[in-house]
Amino acid sequence: MNGNRSKQSTARFIFLAIFCSQIIGCVYPLRQDVTNNPKFEAGYVKGQIYIIQKPVLLCKTSGNNTSGKELCLQMFGGSSDLPAMTEEYFSNRMRWPNVCGVVETRTRISILKIEREDNFEFGWEFYIEAVILDGVFAGRIANVTPISGFVEKGKYPLLPIMNSQFMELETSTNLTR
Repeated sequence: MNGNRSKQSTARFIFLAIFCSQIIGCVYPLRQDVTNNPKFEAGYVKGQIYIIQKPVLLCKTSGNNTSGKELCLQMFGGSSDLPAMTEEYFSNRMRWPNVCGVVETRTRISILKIEREDNFEFGWEFYIEAVILDGVFAGRIANVTPISGFVEKGKYPLLPIMNSQFMELETSTNLTR
């Protein structure tokens, strides 16, 4: 009789522990800086400079930083709440209150940090933080993950890499274009 009671108590404890950890994971996802972790090297390196290849949107999103807002670079038409083209945005800017503006072609960005978030709902999510170096948004920090690509590397699925459709690595040969 005592053996069954002990097993039930243990089972309840394990269930509650797993349940609570899942709730905490959904409500408070854990982000960790993996900038210098070789396990997560795939494409981006701190300090690398990239050149934006076509106009992208600088958007506000809910975030965890101190200002209460996080900025990210998004492609035009990337979702239903974003304009499909630059002309659509410029003809009616008030329609998209979460869009700060357009980051123009040839704008340079520099990678600051790579963070990985463990999230029960989505698994791993990455946040590639970069500072905008040129143009009207120079000095602003934005998440470039939405315009990134992803690659599988060994047992680590979908690590973020540069998407050549939206950016290229700055080199001495492309500085003069």
